[in-house]
Parts: sequence; C-alpha cells; structure tokens
Amino acid sequence: NAATAFGIAQSIVTRLTKLKNVKVTAWVTSQRFQGNISSPEDLRAAASSLGVERLIIGTIRTVGDRVHVDAGLIDSTATQQLWAEQLDANVAEIFALQSKIALGCAAILKGGLTGEEETLVAKPPSERADAYEFYIKGSMKMQLGTQEDDNMALALFDRSVVLDPGLADAFVGRGAVFGNRFFYG
Repeated sequence: NAATAFGIAQSIVTRLTKLKNVKVTAWVTSQRFQGNISSPEDLRAAASSLGVERLIIGTIRTVGDRVHVDAGLIDSTATQQLWAEQLDANVAEIFALQSKIALGCAAILKGGLTGEEETLVAKPPSERADAYEFYIKGSMKMQLGTQEDDNMALALFDRSVVLDPGLADAFVGRGAVFGNRFFYG
C-alpha cells in the first residue's frame, strides 16, 4: 500500500543521510518521480533534474500481511545496476527490510562501511512498527496541505508519540504541523 512504500522510501533516505561524505537528496524532493521512471531516458532525466549520479529505485507490493520489495541502486549516467535485492517478509518485519535495503545501498555508495556506519544505517527508527506506521500516515496527510489534513496528521503524530515517545520523527512531524499553522494561518 502507499503508506508502506512511503515509509520504506523515507526510512531509507533518512538512514543514508547518516553517512559521512554521502550526499542524499531529500525524499520529498525525489518523490515527484515516483512511478514515472520506466525507461533509461526517464532515469537520466530524473537524475539530471535532481543533480545526482545514482538513484535508488524499486517496487513494493503487499498481499495480505506479506510485503515484496524489489530495490536497486542505479548509476544514472551509464544506466547500470550497481546493487539489487528482492526481499519478501511479513509486514511486521518491515524494519528488517528497510535495514537490508539501506545497508546494501550504503555499502555500494561508501565502498564499504565501518562498524559504526553499519550500526547507524541498520538502526530502525522505532522498535514499534505501529508507532512508525502512524508517523508515516501523518507524514502522508501533512503533504496534502489542507487544514483538515494537517489536523489529521497532528492526531496521527500524537498517536505515534504515545506509542513510542522515543520516535523523534513524530515530534518533528508535530512541529512541522505547528509550523504550517503559524506560517499559513
């Protein structure tokens, strides 16, 4: 579903930003290309527009409580696959899937990882999948931009915080809603 795809993509980007000397385009900047890369020309155009040499691409399918992910790291200049993985798991194991994808991409981007980098990239954003799911749904709602959506996003972020008070992203989401209210009335 869309929340699962949104969550996986956002988590991978967040994890990769923890690597020194690796520049990562913000997830929100790259999401406009979601579902629009179907040829080598599209790949090069997206990379050029984002000012990057490598793209993480993939598909996510859910059936019942199962998730199937095909993910890859592509060199956009030569349209070569640098890394690829097919992963199947139970939805409850979504953080493990995110870790595997982030670690695979990170190892290629860095040419290998130190133990500290591996720990940073592999660490899930929350120990509670339900708290993270509320955070992701809140993030999706907030991007829709209406006052009603912001109110719903705030309620979702609040629920996330109750379930996992250590999930800093949910507090950031709450702050973003209040920032929207301040700047846009």
